[in-house]
Formats: sequence, structure tokens, C-alpha cells
Amino acid sequence: MAKRPPAVDQRGAPYVNHTYTSHLALSASLQAYAGLERQDLCEYPMDPSSLSWLICREHLEIDRAGEVKIPDAPGLGISVNFDALQKYIVELEIRIGQSILYRTPSLH
Repeated sequence: MAKRPPAVDQRGAPYVNHTYTSHLALSASLQAYAGLERQDLCEYPMDPSSLSWLICREHLEIDRAGEVKIPDAPGLGISVNFDALQKYIVELEIRIGQSILYRTPSLH
């Protein structure tokens, strides 16, 4: 069964994602519109030295035509670089009385 295009595409409206954070977020925001010929605009994060670049093992590169290609891999096609994130982790615990409601999870 063929996937039906999103309503915005069916109505002829352009879709432009608003993703200036990581390539993981970029991949997620583009999935619903990947392969739709009319949808050819995308906001692309351009700061390769930031944490947003470091947190992803793979990145969505721009080809010679100026297009971003969606990865051909399971899920979003981008994996998180947990080793790069480790130095940014802040240990946190939220309690009410003796009950722990949240504790920072281990990344490994």
C-alpha cells in the first residue's frame, strides 16, 4: 500500500522544516516529506563546530545540487555519539520524600 502524502503536500503548500539544532533533529523533521518531489526546501544547521555537530555520529551532507539526502538506514539514519555527550552530562535526581521520580540515566 502506497503511503499517502502529508496534507500540506496534498494542498500544494510548501513544507519548510525549522531545524537549526542537530542532524538527528533534521533527519526527524524531514522524514515525512522525504521523496516528495515538490518539497525541496529545508533549513540546514550550519555550525559544524558546535555540540549539535558532535552529538551525531553521521551527518546529512549537502550534495553538489544543494540537496540533503535522507539516510538509507534504520530509524532516522543518524546515531547519537554518546562518548561526545558524556562531558556535558549533569547528574540530576528529583525526589519527593523517599521516592525518586527521576535520575539522570547512564549513557552506556
